Amino acid sequence: LPGLQQFAVRSDAEVEVVLDSGQKIEVDQAIQYRVRKPDRLRVDLKGADFERQVFFNDGQLTVWAPNRDYYATVATRARTLSELVTNASTQYDLELPLTDLFLWGTDAAPLSDIKAAFKVGEGLVDGDRVDHWALREEGVDWQVWISQATSLPRKLVITGLHDPSQPEFTAELHWDTRSPIADDVFAFQPPAGAGRITLVPGAGTALIDEEEN
Repeated sequence: LPGLQQFAVRSDAEVEVVLDSGQKIEVDQAIQYRVRKPDRLRVDLKGADFERQVFFNDGQLTVWAPNRDYYATVATRARTLSELVTNASTQYDLELPLTDLFLWGTDAAPLSDIKAAFKVGEGLVDGDRVDHWALREEGVDWQVWISQATSLPRKLVITGLHDPSQPEFTAELHWDTRSPIADDVFAFQPPAGAGRITLVPGAGTALIDEEEN
């Protein structure tokens, strides 16, 4: 995965939201990443009442809400995708789904964080033969199904342990590592009449689990 210089990956994801009553609600989300390393990224997130697009292009980070008709653009010191993921989280509380795709194999995700791991067995994901692994870190259990043919992750299940209800995030990944990605995919041009707002540091901006009001 760290060796891929460009790729597109689509995921049909399910996020468990825990209500104040303790009841779990499953929210479906469509997630698409288009990536060209080291510094080009576009993320499209869509749910029933939620839509966001995120662009990272030559040091500029933009969040666009098409169904709200507003956007925010900030300059960032990040020069790689792993730096972007880390800086967006620490500086703006901007949490992107599937960020493990950019942190595995870097200093931001050291092997020492893994407290336990074992191979569950083999299986099939969308016809692809996979190895199924279960891992445990502080506060989180996760499972990954890795393609035997490509060594790419085909499915992820992440279980949060800090909440007694242990909500889960599940994503099945569909990869395209061959098709070229045009430059304009990563360039954001605000539509006429779109409003620009300020992305405030530490504002707790959520890109998943959010319900439009």
